Amino acid sequence: MKYVTPDLPVRLSHVGPGEMNALFQGLVHLLASCCLIFSVEADIPAGKPCSVNEQCVVNSECTAHQGGTCECRSGFYASGGACVRAVGLKRPCRDYGQCGDNAECGVDRSGVCECRRGFYASGVMCKQSLALGEVCVAKGECVANAECKSGTCRCVLGFYNYRGFCTRSSRAGEFCASSEECVEGSHCSSHVEYVCVCNQGLVNQNGFCVPLTSRDEQVTKRNRLRLLLSRFS
Repeated sequence: MKYVTPDLPVRLSHVGPGEMNALFQGLVHLLASCCLIFSVEADIPAGKPCSVNEQCVVNSECTAHQGGTCECRSGFYASGGACVRAVGLKRPCRDYGQCGDNAECGVDRSGVCECRRGFYASGVMCKQSLALGEVCVAKGECVANAECKSGTCRCVLGFYNYRGFCTRSSRAGEFCASSEECVEGSHCSSHVEYVCVCNQGLVNQNGFCVPLTSRDEQVTKRNRLRLLLSRFS
């Protein structure tokens, strides 16, 4: 390779020895920098070791926090060493990593890009699901087993808030440690081996507590009578 020396802004005959030495050192530094740039290997595939961003393929960067590897930028995924634009939400996909940030291919075996668990679709992006108690505006924005009710994320029927997660409530007749664990309309009774018992005026129907009907009241009275008679038999 030939190097062309640019026209200098000063006449060398007017430059003193000290200035000439400084100028020479500057040119040496400039040439060394150029050689360093040309010596850097370019177009290193995604996933391979690197030291600077300029080494990596298009749409990727060298991430020092990964020990110095070329990684695709947000909105792209690695395919054969190149960084290809990610597949959009609800679009057909084949591989797990084809989809955009916080999305996966066929979360529910659908064959399209969908938001990962813990995220919800907002336009073309996947945003983190809103925690219990946070303000919401639409269905699906809240964490798993929660709904947007009156503008706030709350657990759906049959679940309760346990450390920020909606956990399945104990049904009527199931074991419990506190009344908070029991389904709506019931409490944890220590008189019946710590199980969830329906509150007064409600009856157990498939594990849930529903209002008594006239027929239920008759059945309840008969059961109480049988229990009372059994004590004297």
